Amino acid sequence: MFRTAALTAFTLAAVVPGQQVGALTAENHPAISIQQCTASGCTTQQKSVVLDSNWRWTHSTSSTTNCYTGNAWDPALCPDPTTCATNCAVDGADYSGTYSITTSGNALTLRFVTNGPYSKNVGSRVYLLDTTRCLI
Repeated sequence: MFRTAALTAFTLAAVVPGQQVGALTAENHPAISIQQCTASGCTTQQKSVVLDSNWRWTHSTSSTTNCYTGNAWDPALCPDPTTCATNCAVDGADYSGTYSITTSGNALTLRFVTNGPYSKNVGSRVYLLDTTRCLI
């Protein structure tokens, strides 16, 4: 009984759709140097930062129609979370052009207001990317 239930659960988990990846803007994470320190000293490591998905363009997988406009999800593309994950793609980010996010050595600069190529952008949030962990 347990074996059948476990097999069924794993089979169902395998068919759950994930978020789609957009291909209209390349994703190039800004590089940054950080230091990891212990009692014996510090070592410099090369890492990168990644933009929070809340600031990214989420659009239809088959067009440039926004999936989220203003404060609401498009009901035709996103009637429920599963359908939305299938119908919508999260695109890459133009870190410097749209968001004024730049790095130089160990410095990270985030400008609060950016007059980007398509609109004015206010705010941004980035995270230090850990490339040693993969969730896939």
